[in-house]
Amino acid sequence: MLLAAVAVASLTACFPPSDADVAAVGKAVGDLKPPYGWVEVEPLDIACHPGHPGCEDDSAHRAFHSAGTVQTACLSVVTWVNGSTDVFSDPLAITGAETKKPSVEACESEITTVRAYIMNTGSADPAVPPGARWAIRLFPDTLGGFRLSVVLGNPPRDPWKADSEG
Repeated sequence: MLLAAVAVASLTACFPPSDADVAAVGKAVGDLKPPYGWVEVEPLDIACHPGHPGCEDDSAHRAFHSAGTVQTACLSVVTWVNGSTDVFSDPLAITGAETKKPSVEACESEITTVRAYIMNTGSADPAVPPGARWAIRLFPDTLGGFRLSVVLGNPPRDPWKADSEG
């Protein structure tokens, strides 16, 4: 009996997301207001559009840019993540080998040492499918200033990861 339950549970994880789930994730990312002063540099990118046969990725992504210092970028983004409780829930940031509530000091340190500050949060939007999470990455832009990459999905795909990394 236990084996049958495990088989059913693993089969349900193999099905692609519903068109409604893909649309809800796309709408949530499309409606996202960036931190004040940040400009969109990568428009809404939906991994699999509704009706795409066999697609198992419900992620959607956008990216923004801001000029300025690491201090202003970190202050802006951390304040935005911690303060947007209607969008993000339970934010955590990777700080060294730990996860902690996002902070400006940790952001500055991570960007200085590893050149990126990564935050993960739940979604506070009840229209978004259960299990969907936000992945947020702040990093120096090659053209100067900073880039903010934001993706929502279950799990959120990693649009900044090189294809060679798998």
